Order: sequence, then C-alpha cells, then structure tokens
Amino acid sequence: MFRLPILASLFLLILVAFSCVKEGSYSEFCDIPAKGWNRYDTLFYTTKLANSKTYTIDIDTRNRANYPYQNLWLFVSCNQDSIEVFSDTIQIILADKMGHWYGSGWGSLYEFSTNYKKSFHFPKSNKPFIIKVVQGMRDYDLQGMESVGIRIESEK
Repeated sequence: MFRLPILASLFLLILVAFSCVKEGSYSEFCDIPAKGWNRYDTLFYTTKLANSKTYTIDIDTRNRANYPYQNLWLFVSCNQDSIEVFSDTIQIILADKMGHWYGSGWGSLYEFSTNYKKSFHFPKSNKPFIIKVVQGMRDYDLQGMESVGIRIESEK
C-alpha cells in the first residue's frame, strides 16, 4: 500500500544524488573510527581523472563540537605507482580564537571546506592516483573528528 510512494521517493533521491556529480570530478569522505583518529592511521582516496584538465583540490572536514582544538594539521601526499606527485603538510583552521566553528553545521557536527590546490595538473597516465591523509596532531588518538574528504573538480 505504501510501497509505491516509498520506492518513488527512493528513486528520486538516487537520481538527485547522481546528477550532482560532475564529469571530471571526484568526491569521497573517509570516516574516522569512534575511538579516535590514530596518529598512524592513513586515510586513502583513489581516483582516476582526465589528465588534460586543470583541477581544484579541496579538503573537507567534519568535526564534532567536542573536537579539542581550533586547528588540524594534516600530512597529505599523492602517489601514482611509486612516483610521488605531491606531498605537503597543511594546517586547517576550524574555529576562531573564541571557539566559534567555521563552516556550516547544526547540532554538534560541523563541516568545513578548505581549498588545498588550485589550477593543478595531474601527470599524464592511465593509472589511478592514490591520495593519502594522516593527522599531524600530537594526540595518539585524536578525538572529535568525524570524517575527512577529498573533493577534486575540473576548473572551467
């Protein structure tokens, strides 16, 4: 009796979700375990993009209100096979000095997007690129981070 409206709503939701992804783009989040982000745990993102385009790379973070710092240090690298494409240490400022979170959110979860690289060209190859992210804070198990995402979009 209620199956048809539920199935129609589910189909519409899936259609909207897939229509938002542009060709020549990539977006993926990796969830952080509830026990915390261990300093030795690496987040992996694998993508294969057209090499003739110029890309913008963003790092998206989702943190809970109990995250104890206003910043987040990350070690970010990208490899293709055994060739290093880039390797950086970056700092993301998540809150102001008064503790007000940047980005958007409601309740106890906040999402913030940081532009990492602009006008970036990946080396020409048919092999996938592997982006690795490691937290660079001093905590052994960093609490309060929900997930970290990589978003790559072709520039116009």
